[in-house]
Amino acid sequence: MDRISRKDLVKAVSNKTGLSQTTLLTVIDMLLYEIKNEAYKNKMIELRGFGTFYPVYKKPRTYTIARLKDKVEAKGKMTLRFKPSRQITIYEVE
Repeated sequence: MDRISRKDLVKAVSNKTGLSQTTLLTVIDMLLYEIKNEAYKNKMIELRGFGTFYPVYKKPRTYTIARLKDKVEAKGKMTLRFKPSRQITIYEVE
């Protein structure tokens, strides 16, 4: 699975729209900043046509580090999950 970096995303959008890369980088950074701020408030973030980010509580658990045979306690925490919109086409993997 390939990944796309923020730099590659900015470059691709810049080529398609003709906007400057610095402007697009600022817009993307502001978008991510706002998503993080709303996530800290435990709010659901919906981007129509793209998907929804929603807060989920992960319960505390105990896990073992195999090589050390130590048991470690992981605290409970809030995290974000993403549910893509139906408009995003998922391709079939063979």
